[in-house]
Formats: sequence, C-alpha cells, structure tokens
Amino acid sequence: MKTHKLLGLLAVVAFTASLLAPRTALAKDAVEATIENYGSNGFVIENGAFQTPGTYAIGTIKVNYMIPEHQFPADQTLKTFDLCLDVLVGKPKPPTVYPATVEIYQVGSPEVLLDLEYDNVVFDEDKAPNHPCVAVSVSVPAAIANDPAYQEDGTELVANLQLSTPSGTHLDTVTTVKVHLTLVHPSQTACIRALHLVANSDISSNLSSTGIVLTVNMKNGVQSSHQGRHVVALVNTCSEAKT
Repeated sequence: MKTHKLLGLLAVVAFTASLLAPRTALAKDAVEATIENYGSNGFVIENGAFQTPGTYAIGTIKVNYMIPEHQFPADQTLKTFDLCLDVLVGKPKPPTVYPATVEIYQVGSPEVLLDLEYDNVVFDEDKAPNHPCVAVSVSVPAAIANDPAYQEDGTELVANLQLSTPSGTHLDTVTTVKVHLTLVHPSQTACIRALHLVANSDISSNLSSTGIVLTVNMKNGVQSSHQGRHVVALVNTCSEAKT
C-alpha cells in the first residue's frame, strides 16, 4: 500500500452509471467552450451534449476549487483559468453570419468576482477567433470575505459566466461556465473531507500541486456521452501523510 502526502490536495474516486440518450441531429454552428490552465489543484466537470458542452441547449462547465482556509481571502486573486472558444460547424441553414462576436459577461450574484482579460471574442469569415482564449481571474470581494455568514465550514460560493451573440447571428451559445469555490476549514481532528459531485464526462486532470500524480480511473459501461458519474472529492488538510 502506497502513502501519498496530500496537503491541501484532492483525490478523486469515481463511480459510473449509464444514462443513455438518443443522438441529436446536427444543428447550426455553435460555440465550443473549454477550460484550460485552471491549475493543478482545481478540476473541471463538463455536462454537455455529444460533440461539445453547450451545444443543443445542454451545456454547463463547472470549474471547482477547494479553498483550505478558515476564511475566504478578500480582494485578491485566488485562482485563474483560461476560457477557450472555438466553432463547431453545423448545418448550413440558417447560415451563421460572420464575422460573429461572442460576448462574455458575468451574471447573477457577485459573491465571486470574475475579471476577464477580454469581454468578447470575434470569429472571422474562416471561423478563426481573434482571441482563442480569455484569461479569467477569480476573487472574493471584501464584503463577502469578511461577512461571518460566509465563513462556515463547507460554504460554497458560485459565479456564472454567460456567452451570447447578437440576434440574427445564428451562432449557438448555450454554454454556461460556473465557478465554484468551497471553503474547507483545516482541522487536525477531521482533516479528511469528502465532497460529492455529479458529472457526465471524464476527469483526467492531475489534481496534485506538489508533483504527485493522482490517477483517476473512470470506466464506462457503454460508449455514450451521457454517462452519469458520482464523483467523491477527498480534500486532505492534514499535516501528515495519509494512506
């Protein structure tokens, strides 16, 4: 049995259940969104339909971070990631009007602030973006970070990024990006914490911030993009190695 020191890290155990859905006919051009460079101690879950998360009116990308502190740090960049956009080519009718501008903006409660490097991406006649990736910085405003109501163990803050195009562009943009920050109080008496998530895509990222590779093995019963998976994330804030 091998021992890993996982100070403030994540280990993931996944269980797979099959959820079949019929394949949908190809729709018009759609924005394909992915998350890159989100850090070795974060992980991403994509709930999408077939070729790309966000196409065919089903699409949520969740960027998850555990914050092993007793209080959310105020007014400082906690995490960063890149939102990368591309075009999935669909049927020619109705034709997508290029150049096509995709607006990116935060919606909902400002419990978490998302600072964008660019607030739009323009696809030219060749479907090439002027900014393939947009850097996003994540922080918690002081009004939230200093409010005792938001400092309880297990408190989760959520921010939402929305994508949209002008009316008549005929470019689908139904992906929503959700950023989740979960406060995990360090404790020497209960320093292993289990958090439950649900996904329908693989988690293949390296969840170690110290060079230890934590392998995630997810088995599918059938070949379908609609696979229900229950994911248990184990957060270790212990000061010593655990087996």
